[in-house]
Amino acid sequence: MTRQTLDSLVASPGEEATRPFLRLDGIGMSFPTKEGAPGTLVIDGLSFDIDEGQFCSIVGPSGCGKSTALRIIDGLQPPSTGQVMIDGQVVRKPSLDIGFVFQHYNLLPWRTVGDNVALSLEVLGVDRKARAERASRWLELVGLRGYEDHFPAQLSGGMQQRVGLARALALEPRLLLMDEPFGALDAQTRVLLQEQLVKIWESRRATVVFVTHDIEEALFLSDRVLVMAANPGRVVADIAVDFPRPRDHALRADARLAEMKAEIWDLLHPGLHQ
Repeated sequence: MTRQTLDSLVASPGEEATRPFLRLDGIGMSFPTKEGAPGTLVIDGLSFDIDEGQFCSIVGPSGCGKSTALRIIDGLQPPSTGQVMIDGQVVRKPSLDIGFVFQHYNLLPWRTVGDNVALSLEVLGVDRKARAERASRWLELVGLRGYEDHFPAQLSGGMQQRVGLARALALEPRLLLMDEPFGALDAQTRVLLQEQLVKIWESRRATVVFVTHDIEEALFLSDRVLVMAANPGRVVADIAVDFPRPRDHALRADARLAEMKAEIWDLLHPGLHQ
């Protein structure tokens, strides 16, 4: 395992020739409190780079700003300080190059599964036949072929989350943001969807930033794991995950994965066993 120092998380000015795909540079986020009181500093000096095609997970305690960081990357929320750059361009608003998968499915109950997946394509003006074909293709990749004409209420929670994933992927975004997408699922469904996501990602290699509380999930999925601390939110470790790909269920029994899981746990809960 390789852990980088915080000074190495952002390239120096002379490294523009190898510009990263995604860069967070000195991100700070404060939320206002009552009138006249100083704001609550949620994130302070959050800086890291992610290369194109890399799968990076962020783990940290509740309240450390993981989900807020995703919203800032997406352009949904401007930072108080610092900036986000994608392919050298400053992010100022949401873009079709970015897909977002939320913890809650956010499916429209009156639209069929196929029409939910095709929603963004419809907004873009893609003709009905083409968007139906693309929706069917992505539903097949997430294991839901034949469910195009069902409604969300007819599906289990795990199936609805797969619809949400297919909807984000249907735009074929360059960057995919995932905010605890499997957090509300039962343990068995969660494991199955992790393994399905690995297969989809290994075949497509989009850049992914994945937020989770589950350390094993982060290690199983990722090329890197960023560990955040709270009060205020900041990166305290950047850990390379070099298990070979393709990955499958056998990795979960790997002794080195257990060691890495224990090390990250100690970073999240320093002094707990002393």
